[in-house]
Amino acid sequence: MQGYSIYQLSDPRDGKPRYVGLSSDVFSRFARHILSQEENAKAKWIDELKQAGLLPLLQVLEENIPTIDEARCKEREWIQRLRATGAQLTNVAGTISLTGILPIANVAGVSQEPLCTLERLRAMRGTLGLSQEALSRRTRSLSARTIRNAEAGQRVTFDTAHQILEAINNIHREVGRPPITIDDLGLTLS
Repeated sequence: MQGYSIYQLSDPRDGKPRYVGLSSDVFSRFARHILSQEENAKAKWIDELKQAGLLPLLQVLEENIPTIDEARCKEREWIQRLRATGAQLTNVAGTISLTGILPIANVAGVSQEPLCTLERLRAMRGTLGLSQEALSRRTRSLSARTIRNAEAGQRVTFDTAHQILEAINNIHREVGRPPITIDDLGLTLS
């Protein structure tokens, strides 16, 4: 299985991660980083290393990720995880158009940090303190398995998406939060 890989570039002087990326061919992508003529923090860091006779250390963090959407989410998770440990990554924050990460709408109680589409429903459910089972009970006829499948990015019908939306908006009304739209859920419609 080919798929996609998540990798990090680290500074050989201190071993600290400086960049996280994704690629279907990590070694070719590494070569493009080294040969790049870009004008950004990552390229400046690599140029500094090259002037000192060094190259970044390449480490594959995850591999064989089947879809680009899943790989983009995994890349974002690694960036967030490493930044949480204090890593000074050169990844550009807010590269929405380049990474496929979509900003979540202004939904009260949900972080405004861009989320992968697959993370939106889970994040909303979490801010409401609901399990998948509890959310399914608030719908007209959906099972917890259907909620789980929707959160995993599986295609759902418009009726399924509408039931989830209706249940979340009912809860929002109960707790005084503004309603959301179907787009805010980040579901994959069939």
